[in-house]
Amino acid sequence: MSFRQALASISPGIYALSADQLAALALSLHSGSDGMRQIHFPGCRNITVALTHLGHALNFPDWYGNNLDALMDCLCDPDVLAPSMKILLLTGLTNIHSPKGKLQALGEVLGEAAAERARNNMALYILCGEPLPGIPPLPLP
Repeated sequence: MSFRQALASISPGIYALSADQLAALALSLHSGSDGMRQIHFPGCRNITVALTHLGHALNFPDWYGNNLDALMDCLCDPDVLAPSMKILLLTGLTNIHSPKGKLQALGEVLGEAAAERARNNMALYILCGEPLPGIPPLPLP
C-alpha cells in the first residue's frame, strides 16, 4: 500500500510526522506531484514572515493579508487552493522564531482549514515534518 493510499484511510486534518514517516513520504511522493506541495520554512524571523512565505509558495492572490484570517480564507477557497490539492507537507516549522502561542495558533488555523475543506468534500492533509505542540502524530506506521 502506498503512503497516499494509507493516508486516505484516515480523516483529513493536520498531523505531525515521525522521522520514519517523513522518509517514507519523501520516497513515495515528490513535491509538485499531483495534489501535493512541500513548503520549507527556512529560519523565518517571525510568524508574519512565515505567513508571507506560505502565501508566496501557494500562489495566494494579492488580497492575501499575511495573517491567520486570510490564511484560513485562502486555504478554504476552492478558487485559491484547488480541490485537487490533497497534501501540504510543511517542513522547518520549528525554525520559525516566534512565541509558541503564535506557532500553536498557526497549527490551529491549519487544522480548522483542513476540517472545513473536508466538510466541503475537498480532503486536505497538512503534514508537519516535525512534532509540534498541539499537533497530533500521524496515526500510520
